[in-house]
Amino acid sequence: MFKILPVYPIFILLLIISANYLADLFPCRLRDLLEHNIYIKHLFGYLTLLFFVSITLDNIGSSVNELIKNSFVLYLYFVLLTKNNKYFFILICIVLAFIYLAHIELKLLKKKENKNDSEKLFLDIYEKRKDKFGLDTILHYLILILLVIGTLTYMGEKKIEYKDKFNYLTFFLGKQVCKGNSPEVDISKALKNALN
Repeated sequence: MFKILPVYPIFILLLIISANYLADLFPCRLRDLLEHNIYIKHLFGYLTLLFFVSITLDNIGSSVNELIKNSFVLYLYFVLLTKNNKYFFILICIVLAFIYLAHIELKLLKKKENKNDSEKLFLDIYEKRKDKFGLDTILHYLILILLVIGTLTYMGEKKIEYKDKFNYLTFFLGKQVCKGNSPEVDISKALKNALN
């Protein structure tokens, strides 16, 4: 007939989408705080990530403290990603999508009961190399390099745009205002301005 699929991913998707519409359920002062305080927004963003990490990943930590620490590191990645030049942002998202799809494929392959010889060999090699310098590690370092270069590029663009009004705290944690009039700046010029 038809295969019964797990429905929890749909529930998680609905939670994420509906979260934007739930603010009216909060008390007025809390709504105002969430609307105007970027630090509270970051706190709730981190708590949301912590929640989803704890329910979706088995190997993120062996204790609550480790889960909190690892989720914080992931949230820092997220903050840096939101402070990236648009081209680097897209490139990083493509790499993240590739990693996610590869993770799903690997998980499915591990669950497969009747593996052929090449699948067994692949899993054997993967298990031996996963803690060494394998594809996961290379892609992780690639993301870190792209995050740093992309963040510095975007910082340089904002330093050019805001000149003396540029502030590091506002850049990393402040409210994003999309004016739509940021100057198009060459990447090398933006990097040079970021480092000045």
